[in-house]
Amino acid sequence: MIRIIQLALAFLTLNLAVMSTTRAENLDTSSDYSANLEESAMLFLESKIGESSSKVSIMIDDSRLRIPNCPSGWLFEKDKPSQHLITVECSDSKWKLALRYGFSGHATYQRSTNNIGLNGVKVSLANELPVGHKLRVEDFALDTKDDLPEELKVLIDRGVFMKIPAAVGTAVSASMLESGQQVLIARDHIALGSTVSKDNFAKSIVSSSDSKNALSTDYSFGGNSKATSNINKGQVVTEKVIGRPANVLVAKTLIRPGETFTGLNTEHQVILRDAPKGAVPDLITLGRSVATSQLQPGRILRYIDARREEDIRKGEEIKLTVSRESFSLEIDVIALESAFIGEAIKLTNPESGATITATVSGSSRAIK
Repeated sequence: MIRIIQLALAFLTLNLAVMSTTRAENLDTSSDYSANLEESAMLFLESKIGESSSKVSIMIDDSRLRIPNCPSGWLFEKDKPSQHLITVECSDSKWKLALRYGFSGHATYQRSTNNIGLNGVKVSLANELPVGHKLRVEDFALDTKDDLPEELKVLIDRGVFMKIPAAVGTAVSASMLESGQQVLIARDHIALGSTVSKDNFAKSIVSSSDSKNALSTDYSFGGNSKATSNINKGQVVTEKVIGRPANVLVAKTLIRPGETFTGLNTEHQVILRDAPKGAVPDLITLGRSVATSQLQPGRILRYIDARREEDIRKGEEIKLTVSRESFSLEIDVIALESAFIGEAIKLTNPESGATITATVSGSSRAIK
């Protein structure tokens, strides 16, 4: 037993030593190491693929990534050419990484970097910038504003944002940037329930993170489009804040499975957002139905929540009207099966035991 414990402690000590060494390598970082890796990768691709390094973009866009110093030089391998992936490792350590790359003018490059090209321009940051920050001239370490390269001036005028966070002194590269997305924003504050049109909004450039779920700039506002919540001035317009009024039937109380829908347990409402698919507009449309599952108060009812309740149920006592030219009589009979209005149903006379076939004419009624 003592021997086993000694071996376990030795194994644990060895693992901790390996983990500590790997962590130290990964945290030994500086912006120069990242720039060196990117430059080396571009030169590797230039020699292997024949593209000019000025047209190559390396996607190093994970903010958690830590690039170690590699004195012996980086080792590259074309891992998956069809997916634009290369593998890079440092022979001095166990550090290894797969990188995605693209080319200016190629579809892959356009999807990944939004067609941003700096033509090898390297300018250092004067400020620490977070993800989504819109670049300004003041963000760069320059002697004068005129020192900013023309490529960056064009991007700033067009609207370009940080795709990853960057520290002071970082050399900006195309893989760190993304072009802004054009979206609709509110010109002024819009109150909940207000009717809105395209005149209430203006076009603006924002980062991709701020443009998620944004309406397209050519969105068609109908005459009954309304704000489904308060919209602040300058807020990006999303699908959640614009809707069209819809008539729906809502559970007013707790409705249990098998319970019939009535005016006592449901109510009609007009909502400012689009109704869920299959929503029931009113009680009349639903007809005589029962709940298929338990429904909480406030739940918008859908047709899937309801099942038509038969006008006559098996075992129910009903009124049968027998009409002839010279007479008409009404007798009490028992339903041998369930049926809806207009359907044929088998009935039995409890006094004589005879079986009768008749037509359902209404709730608990049939004719023959």
